[in-house]
Amino acid sequence: MYASEQGILNEQMNAAIMACNNEELKERLLVITILKPRFGKDGNQYYYILGSLPEPDCIAGFGNTPELAMIAFHNEWKGAKNTEQPLQPDKEDLHE
Repeated sequence: MYASEQGILNEQMNAAIMACNNEELKERLLVITILKPRFGKDGNQYYYILGSLPEPDCIAGFGNTPELAMIAFHNEWKGAKNTEQPLQPDKEDLHE
């Protein structure tokens, strides 16, 4: 018995979605690993903070779970790296 064309397409789509999700997770973890923001829990919210609140160049992400806080931090970081003063590490730091 052979797999249907639709079945093969579904499997290919599922593999592409999983690869995409893994790449997004890898990028988030890489940002957290390189920038080393503070992590903690305040009340019922987890957080990642780079800098000091309420400084304008501070990057913070909050969420009900550590993963949601990481996603929020990553989204804020992506917005901050498009500003005049990028907060990306030096290239030398990437090769440690």
